Amino acid sequence: MPQDNQELCYDPPELVAVCREDEDGEEQLAGWVMVLSDAAVAYVPDRNGHGAMLSTLSSLAAAERVLRYGELYLAESGSTS
Repeated sequence: MPQDNQELCYDPPELVAVCREDEDGEEQLAGWVMVLSDAAVAYVPDRNGHGAMLSTLSSLAAAERVLRYGELYLAESGSTS
């Protein structure tokens, strides 16, 4: 029985580039955030230009903070140390 191809159609997740300033004040790509319906996933670029998953966070703002400032907030990670 053939499947309905429309079932396979979905909106792709939003991908947001996050930049930060380097020591010289130049904007550099810090990584990307993939915004899902219930979470945001932060990715950092590696030397080959591919993305490696950094963390899954509860919001785009939290993921942007991690990439921009290198901050992993305790409330997001659930850690107490």
